[in-house]
Amino acid sequence: MKKTVLIVIGVTFIGFFSFLFVGYLFTQQLINETTGKIEASTVNEYIKNEVTITDTLPTPVKKYFQLVISPGAGNPQIVHTELKGEFKLEQNTDWREATAEQYYSTVMPGFVWIGDLKINSFFFMKAVDSYLNGKGGMIIKLNSCITITDVRSDQVNQSALVRFISEAVLFPTALLPSEKLTWSAVDSSTANLRFSNDGITVNAVCSFDSEGKIQKIETMDKFRTTKIGYTKTKHTIHLDDYKKFDGFLIPTKLVYEWNLPGENFQYGKFSITKIDYK
Repeated sequence: MKKTVLIVIGVTFIGFFSFLFVGYLFTQQLINETTGKIEASTVNEYIKNEVTITDTLPTPVKKYFQLVISPGAGNPQIVHTELKGEFKLEQNTDWREATAEQYYSTVMPGFVWIGDLKINSFFFMKAVDSYLNGKGGMIIKLNSCITITDVRSDQVNQSALVRFISEAVLFPTALLPSEKLTWSAVDSSTANLRFSNDGITVNAVCSFDSEGKIQKIETMDKFRTTKIGYTKTKHTIHLDDYKKFDGFLIPTKLVYEWNLPGENFQYGKFSITKIDYK
């Protein structure tokens, strides 16, 4: 009898850990597939050359580009970043340690964000947030194995597009005017950024300091997940601690917040620890 019980327990443990291992393999496959799409989006070799900054831009925008893009910096097609910081799952929860890496394609445009959020000494959450070929998606797995969340929708598509264009301050040549992107003046220190991709158009207001750096980016086009579904909510990214990397002056500290009625909910604080352009 005792031997039978031990066999059952052993088989159960083997089955459970096999299930976890298979889940882990599926997660790694997902990460490899999505980052592979970013890598495959390049159209030619990254060659550093002069970037044209048109005189027709609003004054603060022109000043920004002249400040953050060094002569000969060129137009990177793939950008890879590594980050560390803190994240809040809900408004009234504690900050949790987080690390992440992110891949951007300026050609597609698109991104894949791969983050680890520490829960305690034994558990963490692996999140894969992406925007590829006009489609956004968010997958969260416990210990990189068990799926907790897998969301895709029109609202997620739009919110992911907002995220891409807001984080393009990390590769500022992507913010230069194009068929998809236009700037319009608001006043002497703010300008509106309008970006369109795959049938979706989003707007964001950029605020500039006296030197020309973007201090914050605000938008009304991002959706927040609530108990009643998706709700379009004002969103702000605060940008600070600008440093130069490979010819680009970029913010290395980013704070993400929802601007709720009567209060602001900061849910993400991240620092750039490494960035590569190619």
